[in-house]
Amino acid sequence: MISKKDQLLNQPWQQQRYMKHKNKVNAAVALIDHSPPPQYQHVKDKLKKFQAERERISLINAENVRLLQKLTEIMQAKRMPDLWTEPRPNFLGRVKLFKPSTKTSDDMPKM
Repeated sequence: MISKKDQLLNQPWQQQRYMKHKNKVNAAVALIDHSPPPQYQHVKDKLKKFQAERERISLINAENVRLLQKLTEIMQAKRMPDLWTEPRPNFLGRVKLFKPSTKTSDDMPKM
């Protein structure tokens, strides 16, 4: 047992210790970090992928320009005249076997 005299002497220190403890408990914060990790811009954006995509698009655009130039050349060029004066024979590709007749009415025998 503690005497009354000892209690009166120890009470201010006990009260001060209790108030410090109470302040510490009130000021306590969570120690577990539940926030998401920081996202770094160079990891998030993938610059190499963007560069490859830009190069691919520029190649497609260059090919489109070349194709357009070729199509304009084709449209502006004059067409070849039709060299066939008589219809082509339809003998399953045997065109070389039959030469068109070049006889005129003067070469024909008269009857």
